[in-house]
Amino acid sequence: MMKNEVTATEEKWLDVVSRANQETEELGISLKAWCRQNSYSYKTVTTYRTKFIKKGLVKPHQRTEDEWITLINRAIQESEEQCITLKTWCERNKVNYSTLVTMHKILVKSGVLKSQQVIRSDDEWLGLIVRCSYESEAAGITIKEWCKNNNVTYGTLLTRRKKFAKKGYIKLNQLSEFVPESEWLEVVLRGSRESEAANISFKEWCAENGVKLTSFYAYRSIFIRKGLVPQRGAGRGPRFTDEEWLNLAKEFTAAVKSGAMANRWCAKHGVSATSLYTICDIFRSRGLL
Repeated sequence: MMKNEVTATEEKWLDVVSRANQETEELGISLKAWCRQNSYSYKTVTTYRTKFIKKGLVKPHQRTEDEWITLINRAIQESEEQCITLKTWCERNKVNYSTLVTMHKILVKSGVLKSQQVIRSDDEWLGLIVRCSYESEAAGITIKEWCKNNNVTYGTLLTRRKKFAKKGYIKLNQLSEFVPESEWLEVVLRGSRESEAANISFKEWCAENGVKLTSFYAYRSIFIRKGLVPQRGAGRGPRFTDEEWLNLAKEFTAAVKSGAMANRWCAKHGVSATSLYTICDIFRSRGLL
């Protein structure tokens, strides 16, 4: 018997497998679901399907490679824009989810698709968000920096996190680690000032203000290294009120516009240039500068 010749029994199963391939793609259901609906043994169908693929009698998928590339790109883009999972997108567009993921892996491996176009399930995103939170705090870096280091889209991570919070999978504090660094600087400065005035610990202040303690300490360490926040009780740098910082920021801005050298001006006034630039950004965001 020639390699591509089939027996009468195989011919019957060839028709079944061909129909299964076509209908699973048209209906956007799995092969297992199709077999269940049509009263076929899933194990038998997959056995014959694998056999026919090796003989070249059946294509692994009905769509061409170009069609799969277009479909995958569209699926990734639209699922992100609509803030839905890829699985939900597939259900709405009658595309077999497992087939789409398999083809994505094949096309990435062959170099046809860029590896940055990562398809992740809800469980994978949830695990990634938890990992991101722990690792960024342990390394003393921001979430944005962590995303850049790990090839994760920052905006997508925030979107997924909000979605999981709504579903109750994770809890959001009044202030979370997923906020801009400038906002965290404001929180840390306020926490340092108010806890010292009330003679309470950072832990007590964070509990009273709904701030995650580990995040507070992580960002405080970052800002201390950058010279934006003084060590508590160490006398590093001037301790200004909000009004004093605002007046200083206005003087600084006017001086720089007049041609003064920022570093020299700050050295003369005993202030870190980096700190002052950050403070200016905060006041600009409030519309005060």
